[in-house]
Amino acid sequence: MFCNDFVFFRQNIAFLIKELMRTFAPRPLIFYFMQIQLVDNKYAQVTVLDDAATIVCILKTDYVPAKDFQETFAQIGEYVKQHPIRKMILDKRNLKVFHQASMVWYHVEWKQEMKKYGLTAYRKLLPDDVFFRKAVEIARKNILKEHPEFRFEDFDIHYCETMEEALQH
Repeated sequence: MFCNDFVFFRQNIAFLIKELMRTFAPRPLIFYFMQIQLVDNKYAQVTVLDDAATIVCILKTDYVPAKDFQETFAQIGEYVKQHPIRKMILDKRNLKVFHQASMVWYHVEWKQEMKKYGLTAYRKLLPDDVFFRKAVEIARKNILKEHPEFRFEDFDIHYCETMEEALQH
């Protein structure tokens, strides 16, 4: 009898320890915020982390057509105009290419408009692709050349390697 009770006790303790570890295991920082799903379509998933005054936009495909990109950001813009959002995390890690005219619109028009509502901090996650990163660098130079009125330094922009880093920075 004692042996059976001991085995039963040992199994239950092992189960309890596993449950406690699963329950209290460190979670990604994103799980600690109240989340509101703003957009979820073929090309993008946009989540508001209300407690952090942050919007996270994850681009889901290797390319986002200009019309869909602008529609998604128009929805984000409408939300920003009505809520105190200070930071946006743009996760481009799934992209292989980007539409240059969309990027110009995003920087020169959309960001300028959002600045009026307090959104000035941007965290960007880029694909681990040297050519993509070089294309971003070239695109930024072209924006400055073609739109000298736009100033990147008016914004708090940081490139991050992980979502955790983007959330904390």
